[in-house]
Amino acid sequence: MQRPDLTFTPDIKEQKWYFNFNKDTGQVLNCSVIKKGNSVEVPESLGHDIANGVKNLSQYVIILQDGKYIVCLLYTSPSPRD
Repeated sequence: MQRPDLTFTPDIKEQKWYFNFNKDTGQVLNCSVIKKGNSVEVPESLGHDIANGVKNLSQYVIILQDGKYIVCLLYTSPSPRD
């Protein structure tokens, strides 16, 4: 008697990512899957881009707007070669 092949269905859950920041300056200190201190949730895709070096933390700042902290992308001018 032959045993049937085993099949596995992965249970992939959405991973939450957070920017931990300096409340006084808005400077983003790190990106983590651990919520600690002054933190604001960011999209999973942004967390992965930061972790993989596609985007840089220095491009972002946290500001207080209407009583909520929000993530802002700092303006970066195009390169003169563009």
